Amino acid sequence: MATTLTEASGMPADEPLEKGVAATRRLVDDPALAEVTGAYFHSFDRAAPSEPDALSLDYRHRLAAVTQDLHAAVDA
Repeated sequence: MATTLTEASGMPADEPLEKGVAATRRLVDDPALAEVTGAYFHSFDRAAPSEPDALSLDYRHRLAAVTQDLHAAVDA
């Protein structure tokens, strides 16, 4: 989704911001998803299994560090 953070990363967004907002709104509003927790939604209409890296504690720590650096760059 096109956000300030993705623009600062230099990586192209896969989808326009409006599509990401609509998908997020669906997760909030859809009663059929009220009991869904811990699922990864790859696209607007389906849950997908997590990537193996998402389950790696080391990878998540490295991702958190990169994310923090990107936030710092945007805030600077």
